Amino acid sequence: EEQAMSEEELKLIMTQSYQSGEINHTELAYMQNIFSFDERLAKDIMVPRTQMVTLTEPFNIEELLEIINEHHYTRYPITEDGDKDHIKGFINV
Repeated sequence: EEQAMSEEELKLIMTQSYQSGEINHTELAYMQNIFSFDERLAKDIMVPRTQMVTLTEPFNIEELLEIINEHHYTRYPITEDGDKDHIKGFINV
């Protein structure tokens, strides 16, 4: 019967894989972030709905760039008629 590896064992394998060239620095950092993700609270990574900055279609590139430069978020919901209850998609920055 196989036993699951501990977090420390997995971290050791990741470090060894990086040192031997099996994975690159970006891949190592990505996997390390997985272990720290469970320590974060939703309020630390999410914006309350009432404070969301949204885009309403139609919009042009100048408007988009202005909003991105002003708010510096990584994702902007695209809404229908400015209604935050009707999100049609997202723009990832």
